[in-house]
Amino acid sequence: MLSITLAIIVLFLTVVYFYFKSVYFTLRGPIPGIPPQFLFGNLLQAGIISRKSVQLPDVFTQFHARFGDVYQFWYGSMRLIMINSLEDAQHIFSNRHIYDQGDIFTENMKLMNPNGIICLKGAQYKRHASVISSLFRRGKILVHLDTIIDCTDKLLDRWRIHYNDPTKIHLNMIEQSQQLLLAIFGFIAFNYDLETLDDNSEDSKNELTQAFYSLLNTMQIVFQLPKFLGRVLLFLNFKARRARTIIDRYLEKMIEQELNTTINMRIERKRTCFIASLVTSLQEDEKLEATKPEEEKKGKFPGRSFRPPDIAGTGRKMRKKSPYPAGKHRK
Repeated sequence: MLSITLAIIVLFLTVVYFYFKSVYFTLRGPIPGIPPQFLFGNLLQAGIISRKSVQLPDVFTQFHARFGDVYQFWYGSMRLIMINSLEDAQHIFSNRHIYDQGDIFTENMKLMNPNGIICLKGAQYKRHASVISSLFRRGKILVHLDTIIDCTDKLLDRWRIHYNDPTKIHLNMIEQSQQLLLAIFGFIAFNYDLETLDDNSEDSKNELTQAFYSLLNTMQIVFQLPKFLGRVLLFLNFKARRARTIIDRYLEKMIEQELNTTINMRIERKRTCFIASLVTSLQEDEKLEATKPEEEKKGKFPGRSFRPPDIAGTGRKMRKKSPYPAGKHRK
């Protein structure tokens, strides 16, 4: 009787092993790669998990030299298709109607911002992209060229004043570039000065700017963790939750300020300003819109049909205080 029980257990474990091996740890399709090991994928084979661990960039370089521009890499049970050709990357990003965002990216990023544009897929992404993408066409960016030049000049002036010692090597080029991008984004998207390029910006006490930095730093950590651990980290990270609340509050103020302008002014500015485009595309009948299937949610505004792009946490207070028709903007 005992031998029969042991045989059944061994048979069951064998079936489970081969099932998981065939479903989760087997090369698929014609794309080249190293056959993954059970549970570890390619982590052991690539030397990532070892006494002398190899860094991921070095692993990707080795795989690129061995398999070419496109190959499979198994990060544990996660199957990744690695693209190394610039032409392939351009083709993918130019055809988002064919290539959707990968789950490995969206699942973790949704913990921070469930309805962020970078986390959306399918019909929901197309609806929001129809509003946002038009703002980043070449003709729309050219009108902001003076703003971009002014912000760049501010950064160069700071470098001339505070970073002109030839004997000292500064290691904060990435942070400086982030400050420049945030300043440009603040003016173009929200018509708001984030004060990242002030002379004392490294020690800036600007509430919104510090909240942006805090949220971005947390996103970098969450993206590298399993979804469960990322959820636990966000639950325990009071600083990140507070940063999200601050950003939501400022966005509410910006939208409410935009609602106080005339409709004609908003329609004119929506072609070049993100916040004006958002407010202009608010729903006239949010209850009716909520009953529609995802593919049919386009919204309605005189002369054009679309729904507003999604910014985390916006659109609650403005519907209560605004004298204009209520719009739907989901968190």
